[in-house]
Amino acid sequence: MLAEGKRGRRRALFLRRRAASAILPPLRKIALFSDRDWTVNAAATLAVAGVALVPFIVAADQIDRFRTIKESAMRTEALLGLLLLTIAATFGDRERLRTLARRRELLGIIAAGIVWISFTTLISTNRLLSVPVLVTWIAAALVFLTVWYGARAIGLVMIDVLVPATVLNTMLAFLQETGRWNPFTVSPRMPMHMRATACLGNPNIVGTFLALNVVILIVAAIEVPGVRRWLYACGAIAGAGGVLFSQTRTAVVGLAAGVVLISIGRSWKRALLLVAGLALALGLALALHMRAVTSLIAVPRAIAQGQLNVVASERVSAALAAIEMTRDRPLTGMGPGTYKYHYMPYIVRVEQRYPPSLVEQSGTNFGETHNDHLQTLAETGVVGYALFLAIVIAIVFTARRVTTLDHARTRLAARVALPLGGTLLVLCLAQFPLQVAVTRELIVSFGALLAGWSEL
Repeated sequence: MLAEGKRGRRRALFLRRRAASAILPPLRKIALFSDRDWTVNAAATLAVAGVALVPFIVAADQIDRFRTIKESAMRTEALLGLLLLTIAATFGDRERLRTLARRRELLGIIAAGIVWISFTTLISTNRLLSVPVLVTWIAAALVFLTVWYGARAIGLVMIDVLVPATVLNTMLAFLQETGRWNPFTVSPRMPMHMRATACLGNPNIVGTFLALNVVILIVAAIEVPGVRRWLYACGAIAGAGGVLFSQTRTAVVGLAAGVVLISIGRSWKRALLLVAGLALALGLALALHMRAVTSLIAVPRAIAQGQLNVVASERVSAALAAIEMTRDRPLTGMGPGTYKYHYMPYIVRVEQRYPPSLVEQSGTNFGETHNDHLQTLAETGVVGYALFLAIVIAIVFTARRVTTLDHARTRLAARVALPLGGTLLVLCLAQFPLQVAVTRELIVSFGALLAGWSEL
């Protein structure tokens, strides 16, 4: 009797353990950490959280409710990333660190960029302004390394979180643009269009952010099968509408360039379908008299009439000031973050050197050039600009030069690298995505993700 009771208890315990073993494997698959490489999973979680949350972080009770708080969020992500990388170097998956160390060309360019911006800060014409910019780019490098370290554990959830960031910000911008609802208190004297900030900053930032997201979502919709394909397609359509509602011409051109680059290397049927979809969207926007498209149609005539300031939205003087700064210090630039400090003295030179038709006459004191190519040249010189281009090109070639596309994430990285890089360079022609945390965080995170996914 006693022996039978013990056997019964043992059998019951065995059955409970067997039932538990059927449940525990799925739980381990979705666990935040694993026993072997928890630092990689932690870095992956931090990366996804950054991309998901930064677009929505707002300081509603402050005058600058968007840029400063998002910059703080990105720096917090960088500090947490530094902590994780330090722990990984001590207790984590050292094989993963050795894998990263073998990518000497990419690590070398990143290291050279940090060294150069440190040097230009040291010799800056205003170190008080340059030091915060140095901190910003060190933070960006830490975010890049953290995402790169955790890339092998990051699945398609990194793209999933782009859908709510795209759709919700598009919806909010539309409600603000039409005057139906605005969660933020604004001055009644502010033009209605300038109130369309979403949770991002201003209409230009809205258009820039959405254009980058749409390019990623279009590629994902093409490459990923199943329910996710429809999810990404809906996000891309909503985001494209948001780009048009933002009335940001550069974002429209950047998105068009991205679509053209997506079609490169594909079958002629898919390429034709993509281009036809783009033409249909632009034609519909033109029929609805959306300003972003109608103003683009007017550009050739304005150029023929010599109205370059109209084409550049009264920002030619800002670009000319950056060119003059580059002429004075072509190799090292004036120093990171010093463009706004030197703008007023240099605009006097611009007014003396260039015809009045090119110089903006409103007396605006530009804080950014609205052209990241020229601002990078003016602040960090030819060397700094060359390093910026080298990083973009290195990431694109790293993702596209893989010899096998058997892995879904590797294939996705190879397909999205060129369109995303091309869209970024176009956006930098008349916007400032590198100066704003919400777009910089997206660019840095996906650049690192593409580098990491190309290794799978």
